[in-house]
Amino acid sequence: MYDIYNLPKNKHSMPKLEVNDNFFKNWSPDMAYVLGLITADGCLIKHKNGHRSLDITLKDKRLLEDIKKLLNSEHKIGKKTRGYRLQIKNKTLYNDLYSLGLTPRKSKTIRFPAVPPKYLSDFVRGYFDGDGSVCVWKEKRWKNSLQIRTTFVCGSLPFLKSLKTNLSEYGELDKGKIWGGNKNNRAAYELHYGINDSLRLFNFIYKPQSFPYLNRKKQKFEFFIKSKNNFPSARVAVNNLCQRQSFFNVVARISY
Repeated sequence: MYDIYNLPKNKHSMPKLEVNDNFFKNWSPDMAYVLGLITADGCLIKHKNGHRSLDITLKDKRLLEDIKKLLNSEHKIGKKTRGYRLQIKNKTLYNDLYSLGLTPRKSKTIRFPAVPPKYLSDFVRGYFDGDGSVCVWKEKRWKNSLQIRTTFVCGSLPFLKSLKTNLSEYGELDKGKIWGGNKNNRAAYELHYGINDSLRLFNFIYKPQSFPYLNRKKQKFEFFIKSKNNFPSARVAVNNLCQRQSFFNVVARISY
C-alpha cells in the first residue's frame, strides 16, 4: 500500500492509487463478469503521455461501486453527463485486457473472447448488464398474453454471431435472430430472443451464487415469471406497471 504520508519529492507527482493489477490474469466468475461488462461498456485508452487506462462508464453507480470493490481499486468514481465513470490508469490491466481481445475504439471491431465454458454464463451476464435489454409487455391482441423479449446489442456482427453460437451450445437458446446494421439502417446489430429462449437465458445467467448483476434487469425477468404463473391477477399487476412506467415503450437498454 502506498504511504500517503511519504509523498514523492516531485510536487507534480501524485500518489499511486492501489488496484489489483492481477485481476485479469486468471479466469474466475468475477473476472468473467467484469470482462463482459467492460466488453460492453468499457474502453481502453492510450494517453499522449504514454499512460494506459481502463475506463468504465455506467448509469448505475451501485454496480460501478461493486466493480470497483472487485478490482480492489482506490480510484474515485466521477459523475458524467451520461452516468458515472471509473478510470484506472494501469498498464498491466490495459495489457491483460488487450491480450484478451479488447482494443481502443473497439465497438465495431470487437471479437468474442475465448471464454472457458465454465465462466461463460458470468461473461454473458456482464455483457447483458452493459449492452443487453429485457422488455415485458401485454400483447393487445390477446387478453391474457404477457410477452417478454431479450436483446443484445453490438456494433460488431462477428461478436453477436459468436455470442449466439455460444448461447446455443451452452445455454440451449435456439431461436435467436440477428438484425440491424446497414441492412436495416441501424448503427448497431441486435440479437433478439423470444419467450422460451429468454427464460433459458434467465436460468443460464442468474444462478443462486451469481453476483454481481444489474438488479432492475433481473427483476423484469422475475416479474414476468411470477406474472405468467399468476393469471388473471397478473393483468392487474401489468396494468399498474404500465401506468407507472409507460411500460409498453420501456426497454432496459445499455446499462439501464
